Amino acid sequence: MYHQTKKNIRVLAEKYHYTIQYDREVVRLEGGSNKIEVEPTNKGRLTIKYSASKGTERLEIPNDEIYDVLIELFRRKEADELHQKEGDLITLDLYRQEEGTIVDQWLKQLKEEISTKGITHKEIGGNRIEAEYYKGLLILTDDLVFYLSNVIELEK
Repeated sequence: MYHQTKKNIRVLAEKYHYTIQYDREVVRLEGGSNKIEVEPTNKGRLTIKYSASKGTERLEIPNDEIYDVLIELFRRKEADELHQKEGDLITLDLYRQEEGTIVDQWLKQLKEEISTKGITHKEIGGNRIEAEYYKGLLILTDDLVFYLSNVIELEK
């Protein structure tokens, strides 16, 4: 698994109060009764094992869907099975398309606050796509649960 992806997973785990352990290529996350394992399978794919009410569930996903699945698992209240979304991965371009040109103003203001005030967390909001900044990461989620959530490293 890529070094930067592991770093981003560590930051997300911290945000959602999960512990994290590394065992060679396997990343193990635990929060409450929720246990998650992420392991690369073959080029461009990951296997995710997670606790569910019926036991351990297993998903194989493309690498770029990792943040969507982890955010859903971190946020869930019940040990239900995960249902994968069908929409596109949220990118900065999609974020701008859905929210309009105001996005560039939000991001500019956020970068200023990071450099002048040293903030590490801020909820930015949005109409359709919710944005949140946490320790260098822009976390983008869809209010209507169609698009796949994504994490983007924010350049300062």
